[in-house]
Amino acid sequence: MLSYFGTDQSQVQRYISGSSLKESRLGLMFNAVCKIPMQFSILFIGVLLFVFYQFEKPPLFFDSASRAYMARKDADPKLLAYKSEFDNSHTDKRRHLEEWLRAKRSGDRPVAKTAFAAALAEEQRSEQIRDAAGKELASKNLEAKAHDADYVFITFILSQLPHGIIGLLVAAFLPRHCLRRQRN
Repeated sequence: MLSYFGTDQSQVQRYISGSSLKESRLGLMFNAVCKIPMQFSILFIGVLLFVFYQFEKPPLFFDSASRAYMARKDADPKLLAYKSEFDNSHTDKRRHLEEWLRAKRSGDRPVAKTAFAAALAEEQRSEQIRDAAGKELASKNLEAKAHDADYVFITFILSQLPHGIIGLLVAAFLPRHCLRRQRN
């Protein structure tokens, strides 16, 4: 990632395409002032989503097609058992994280260390369950569109945000030229 952010093509383009040295430097400064905070914001959203799903129960699959398959009446009993096991693992992890936070606030380091280790073990267990369920789902010859992590943000948006905010996000994502074509 350091090579990407350190030698990004857009930065090189700004420098080379400037009509003067001053304009090239101005372009790079604009990049530093705008791009770095924007990138920090994007990465910070990822951190916030990670923390959110530590305490709120995530779905076994973030992919909507896989979740729809799980919701069907004739879903595979083995997959349903994985889902139940995953939910139990998440409940245990959340309990350990809350215990860790309480111990950390009270200054009880040994209890905090033990609770954190237990939460980490539950996280690893839940990831093993998710991997096994994913392999089971793939064995059913269901079409996997992309890596499940690609759906985390959109799942959060659709399941946690109010409809008005979702509408504003969609409007922000649509390019203006798409909206102009519809008016003409």
